[in-house]
Amino acid sequence: MVKLIYNGNEYENEIVSATLDMKHSMVGETLSVDSLYLPIIHGDLPERFIAVDQGEDDWLVTADGYELCAKPEPVTPEFNANAPGTFFHNNILIAKYFLHALQQIGKYEYAFTLYSAIRLLDQTKHLGGLYSGDAAGDVLADIMGGVPYTVDSDITTLQIYGYLPFSTRRNNLQMFLMATGAAVRNAADGTLRITKLSEIETGTFGKDRVFIGAIVEDKIPCTAVQVTEHNFIESAEEVTLYESSSITTETIYFSEPYHDYSITNGAIIESGVNHVKFTGAGLVTIKGKKYVHIKRIITHGTTPTDSVDDVVKSVTSNTLINPYNAVDIAQRLFDYLSVAKSIRAEVVFGSERPGDVVNVVHPYTEQLVKATLKSMSPISVGRSELRAMSEFLVGYTPPSLISGFTHHVLLTGSGTWEVPEGVTKIRVALFGAGDGGSGGYDGEDGTPAESSSGGPGEGGSGGVNGSGGLIFELNLTVTPGAPFDFVCGTGGDGGAKGNPGLAGGDTTFGIYSSALGRFYPDGYQEPKTGLTLGADGDPGLAGGRGSAFQTAWPSWENDVTIPGPSIVYKGVTFTPGANGANEISLTYNTYGFGGRGGGAAAGANGGNGGNITIAYVSTYGSYVPTGGSGGNGADAVDADDAANYGQGGHGGHGGGGGGHNLKYPSSYPGQGGSGSAGGKGGDGCIVIYY
Repeated sequence: MVKLIYNGNEYENEIVSATLDMKHSMVGETLSVDSLYLPIIHGDLPERFIAVDQGEDDWLVTADGYELCAKPEPVTPEFNANAPGTFFHNNILIAKYFLHALQQIGKYEYAFTLYSAIRLLDQTKHLGGLYSGDAAGDVLADIMGGVPYTVDSDITTLQIYGYLPFSTRRNNLQMFLMATGAAVRNAADGTLRITKLSEIETGTFGKDRVFIGAIVEDKIPCTAVQVTEHNFIESAEEVTLYESSSITTETIYFSEPYHDYSITNGAIIESGVNHVKFTGAGLVTIKGKKYVHIKRIITHGTTPTDSVDDVVKSVTSNTLINPYNAVDIAQRLFDYLSVAKSIRAEVVFGSERPGDVVNVVHPYTEQLVKATLKSMSPISVGRSELRAMSEFLVGYTPPSLISGFTHHVLLTGSGTWEVPEGVTKIRVALFGAGDGGSGGYDGEDGTPAESSSGGPGEGGSGGVNGSGGLIFELNLTVTPGAPFDFVCGTGGDGGAKGNPGLAGGDTTFGIYSSALGRFYPDGYQEPKTGLTLGADGDPGLAGGRGSAFQTAWPSWENDVTIPGPSIVYKGVTFTPGANGANEISLTYNTYGFGGRGGGAAAGANGGNGGNITIAYVSTYGSYVPTGGSGGNGADAVDADDAANYGQGGHGGHGGGGGGHNLKYPSSYPGQGGSGSAGGKGGDGCIVIYY
């Protein structure tokens, strides 16, 4: 009646009993492991001899009437972890499972515990990753590793957004299933089938298949489901992830994602958002930049009121729930968890499996009702059939796959947007306009050296960057064809030198405004458009100090200059001006020094220092030094306007400082360069997903 084939051996007459458990995750809320528990008596069963030319009922018997038997040599089952075992009922393959445990429970008694292939996914880790529209087929292949599976073609083309941690493959597969609406089914050949559940009725459990004792259970339905959507945005914040001595190859793993790694005293061989593989060469320090993890709660059902009547279920840790699928996931979970009626009955096991839509007889009305088979646990060997204690969800039909919001539109300027035909749900992201950047400041004038006083001018400070616009996200239930008036805010103008920039305008969509939103200083990386929106601008660059003499009254034997710094702007290096020429006469023991160069600024080199000349009035060394003024500081170029929507304008740049000079007749210190205006903030925009 039942048979197990394991490790090349068949167990049939030896089987004492068999118990199976089959369950199914309807919406990815769990990922159950099916199991088979099968005790056998092996090694103490006699074999009866049949007389030659006689039938099976003609046994050889002894003179006292006992059947003549032979006792075979016992063969102990061998434990082989994860070895497959195939289970048959009436020569029909029921399942192929994998050995988890083999117990000796008596002198000749052994018990097999076998699990479905889901259990294999618990035994290895998945590196995880951060996904931005990756094909579901590629992500799934990475999750499954070497565990055999098949997948429907319409699942492979879905797009995956979000994050998977470094975790077991089973855990990450469960998050994948909830995010896509796919289901996993155990095929009879042991492979895992990644598919979508069907609405088609696959069987009927009528009176002939339902045993007496069935019950109808009414339970308090869920009143609301809250799911937490997750969004990960790159930030510039750098942290130390590892600091230790190492001269070997190692791999370190992280519990949250990072990007842009750097290493000292070693080399990075491989990296991902959750790990770094490196070779060390001493005291190794590894740094990485963080992601800003943004969470937002989506509610479906009745808004919780803290009443005793509230039955609220939450999903908080699935990081593949993202802005594009959160609404659909919340609705699917609510539809499943709000099923109030189920039938529990022992039935004759057949071809139906958990997850199938079936007809089942109501035990009291005796009418067939449509239901989804949730579980068959336990399934046990009856007198002539397998019996399954089963649960049926009355009136529930599994939903289709989750494609999320597959379309998007970017709105700019102002106008009216109409909801497309067939669309009833949209997600709207409003990006306010960025503020203008503040203007930079003038560089300081130099002062002439006199006694121990005087010096070069300091460069002017750069202007403060403009803040990015506020960002507000919302989900709306809409009517096809409904119009929404919108106005995208205008970016604030940059400030003149030394003045603040102006604020950017709000973006509105119908009655909603970006003013209700929040700032994202590093910007909102929007994967559908590929744009980074609403980031702060860059602060302006300070101007460079002018060059200086080392002392206020240098001697010609020690003509040392302290040069001002160079300024790197858009990859180009700008330098302080050249120093003026000196004139020295050894004959008359006289000397004079030219002015020092002016400071650099963003986009311009500093002015050159003036030369000095000495006028000789006698052969005895009298002289009159002239010239030698300090170079003027450079004038900074204006800051760029914001390049992206909602971005803050860049701060203006500081002017260069004036160059140093010695106090001679007709010699003047360098003047400070002019600071520049700040950049204009980016205009606002709207991204609509539908």
